[in-house]
Amino acid sequence: MSIIHRYVTQSVLKQLAVILAAVTGIYLTIDFFEKIDDFLDAKLLLSRVATYFALRIPFVVAQVTPVAILLSVLVSLGLMVKHNEVTALQSAGAHPGYLLQPILSIGAAAAVGLFFFSEAVVPFATLRADTIWRQEVRKEDAVTARENDIWIRGKGFIGRIEYYPAQGKTVHGVSLNFFDEGFRLVRSLDAAQAVYETKVWRLQEVIDQRLLGDDYVVSHVPELRVSLDLAPEDLQGVVKPSQDMGYKELAAYAKRVEEEGYDATVYRVDLAAKVAFPLVCLVMAVVGAAIALRRKGKDALTLGVVMGIATAFAYWIVHSLCVSLGHAGLYPAVPAAWTANLVFGAFGMVLLLGAL
Repeated sequence: MSIIHRYVTQSVLKQLAVILAAVTGIYLTIDFFEKIDDFLDAKLLLSRVATYFALRIPFVVAQVTPVAILLSVLVSLGLMVKHNEVTALQSAGAHPGYLLQPILSIGAAAAVGLFFFSEAVVPFATLRADTIWRQEVRKEDAVTARENDIWIRGKGFIGRIEYYPAQGKTVHGVSLNFFDEGFRLVRSLDAAQAVYETKVWRLQEVIDQRLLGDDYVVSHVPELRVSLDLAPEDLQGVVKPSQDMGYKELAAYAKRVEEEGYDATVYRVDLAAKVAFPLVCLVMAVVGAAIALRRKGKDALTLGVVMGIATAFAYWIVHSLCVSLGHAGLYPAVPAAWTANLVFGAFGMVLLLGAL
């Protein structure tokens, strides 16, 4: 590695460490003040609060790393432009593209590192942080889950849900058992699926068994509305989300869901995104270098950072929109995960060619 490449690498990594620490600290501070009332109400020990936020750090770092890469490249190259170091290199016969090698290497290394970090560390830490939040802070114990089965308990009933896709308002394979004060089964409902509609669940393709006297009367009903003290938000806490699973685990889970006859579109999109999202580090490195090398003048650094932040927000909007369309089944899984990378990758290359 040449002296210049070493200088650029050290500068970018230094800025990256500072920006990651600052953004993570701001995120956790905001999160703390939003949740402090919940911690106080739960009378959670300070050590458990500290543990919760320590476990949140990997998730936050994984989410903000691409933006930190963008800003660190912008600041490092922007300072070099401001101090006329790029001009000096050009005067010595070096092409501005000479600075791209360490930038692209850092972006590629960050993409690979983020993928394995998201595989090995983020699911482990996030799952334990969510457990502390649900069990020790929110005291959620009326809903439990084992594999695909979700067991629910409410006033006068016990139920089972075969499959809930971690979001939305539809559950599949519903069984509800209602009991009297003597814990005698007085009614049983089995439905193919149920849709939540403002405090009421609309059961479809229902087998209704009622206790009349000493016998149960069975009837088949196309649709039935039942009021339950249960909302989709109560189920999200016990269904393992995609972010809490590694690539292999998520792939196996999506396959199992499909084999059981359910729609795994949400998980297929998230599976593709697990590969696509880390590569945004490389995309942002290219965009950051292009913006920094294009800007000239005393306000170049400030304008470059503003443009970089705007680009990061635009990427997040496009990526979130495409993923949402994919979850809804309106966009194929792989394009939904990769569209933002392709669009902003092309945008970065166009800017870069114009800057060189």
